[in-house]
Amino acid sequence: LFVRTNNRIFAGVVLLGSLVLVALSRSATSTIAVIATIGLALYGWIMRMRTNPGWGIMGALLTVMGIAAVTLGVIYFDDVLEIAGRSETLTGRTDVWRAVAEAIRQRPLLGYGYAFWGIPSTARNNIWIELNWSPPHAHNGWLEVRLQLGIVGLSIMVVLWLVSLSRAIRLVLFTSEAGALFMALIIMNMFIRNLVETVMLSPGEAYWLWFVVAYLHLARMSEAHKRVPAIPATAIRSRSLTSATGERR
Repeated sequence: LFVRTNNRIFAGVVLLGSLVLVALSRSATSTIAVIATIGLALYGWIMRMRTNPGWGIMGALLTVMGIAAVTLGVIYFDDVLEIAGRSETLTGRTDVWRAVAEAIRQRPLLGYGYAFWGIPSTARNNIWIELNWSPPHAHNGWLEVRLQLGIVGLSIMVVLWLVSLSRAIRLVLFTSEAGALFMALIIMNMFIRNLVETVMLSPGEAYWLWFVVAYLHLARMSEAHKRVPAIPATAIRSRSLTSATGERR
């Protein structure tokens, strides 16, 4: 809808339909991800339009409101869970995390290997026996990487995330690439979901594919802009407006 690469009416209908599906799913994770990504998209749009001082003030206000919301959410976490209709165990996830953390301590360096949950093992059976049910994954992307690939794999994954995040920030703030904002939204969505689900080591999940797409696309855009001076996107917009005014004159 923002980039206008497709019919705007079609894009709007798809957006509204997606929001309805999220509401019907009653998924707290999806709801939080949608709110966060819409907030980031709005902030990115304002930053691209802030040649007028009013847009800069609104951007600063949104930043303060976002920080305040996150702080209040952390302080009153239990109340937030109650309002959302969720238990303090996050629907049993904290129990899974404790069992997985115990298994990680036994093999901290290299982990148990890829596809841990699909291959019978003593460690997997111990987790299932302790929980009295059979979770298909660790319900946390970082724990999952640590469980299967150890601290070595986790270190590599952290580097990948930091590289993609730094590229997204630079492209959003210092270029006029609208696609960079879209890739940043994908990265944020993935990060939020990765806190309570496993979205990094499941080849059957579309989330991992989206992370690869975002990483490669950001790398390509960074390569194209690496020789371009770091000029804020607002300055680029201001120059284009000045040039257009001069041509009309």
